[in-house]
Amino acid sequence: MAGQTTSGERRPDPAAVAARLEALVDWERRKRASMRVSTDPERRLLELL
Repeated sequence: MAGQTTSGERRPDPAAVAARLEALVDWERRKRASMRVSTDPERRLLELL
């Protein structure tokens, strides 16, 4: 529950915490086809080797 602890600290709202977590892990659920894919990092590494 949102509110305050006995020490006076504010407790986070569980719904707000869940919404923030959802936003952070949402990328894991997106379709991979819509993501930009590039081999540029690998190419740069191979050029250095």
